[in-house]
Parts: sequence; C-alpha cells; structure tokens
Amino acid sequence: MDGKLLGLVRSTVIDQYGHELWESLARPCGAEDTPSDSLAAWLGRETVPTLSDTYPSLFDRHDNLASFIRGLGDDLPAVKSAEDHASVSVSLRHTTAPDGSILLRINAECSLCSLIQGVIAGAAIHYGEQALIGELKSPRRGDNACVLNIDIGGEGTGIGAPDLELAVI
Repeated sequence: MDGKLLGLVRSTVIDQYGHELWESLARPCGAEDTPSDSLAAWLGRETVPTLSDTYPSLFDRHDNLASFIRGLGDDLPAVKSAEDHASVSVSLRHTTAPDGSILLRINAECSLCSLIQGVIAGAAIHYGEQALIGELKSPRRGDNACVLNIDIGGEGTGIGAPDLELAVI
C-alpha cells in the first residue's frame, strides 16, 4: 500500500461514510470511540471495488494477490488527520515464511491495521483468490506492531469468501 493507495482509501472512507469515521480509525489503541476490528476490516474491504473502478492502474499492475501484497511498500508517507492536523503514519514490511505464506508487519494504530487487513481481503476478492489471514501480533493485545500471516490459497473459509472471516492464529 503506497502512500497514494492509503490516501485514496482515506478519501473513499470519508466520501462514503464521513470524516468522523476516518478520524476514529486513526485514534490510538484503547482510545474511546475507536471502531471494532471487524468494522475497520469491513470498511477496508468495501473500498476496494470503488478504488479498482476509479483507479484501475493501482490493481492492474499486479497479476495476483501475492504481488499486490508485496507491492504494499515498506514505508507509507504520513496521511493527515484533519481533526488535529497530525500525521498518521503507517509502515509495512513483508517477508516470505518457510511454508510460503507471506508475513506482513504493520506499524500502525489498531484500527488502521484492521483496515489494511480489509484492503487485503478486498484485493483477494478482486483477484478471485482465497486467502487466510492469521493475526500473529496485535497492538490491541499489547504488541508493538500488527503481524499478519497471509496464506494465499489456504484451506478454510478465509477472507476470499463473502463473509470475511478473519482467523486469529
């Protein structure tokens, strides 16, 4: 997710659901009125069809979900939070696990981590693939980052299915 894509996700959330909801996504873990992980993931998933229709090159440059995830980038430019004019910063790093799954480390506030999971879920649907996301670490549990294990083509319901079941490993 390069800075452009995160900015477009932000704009889509604001356009479709309002500024207050975006601001709540950028709040620190444990702050009042932060959305649930499932709502944030749903929002991320729901932005993908609009983004792929409006900006097809963001998705067309990738042949599959693995390429899309690896193209998310190492460092995202900060996205401005209009409420307090502070920057919301997100960084991502990925590696391939011995079993072939992708490990994605996300340094971001809790709800933004879930939002990015949702974008990955939406991308899985976009590319017609199944993926099972396991959350290995989470700031909501006191970890210093969110770490996802993404098994593309994995068995089980996975996030490629319409009900967006996010497995916790």
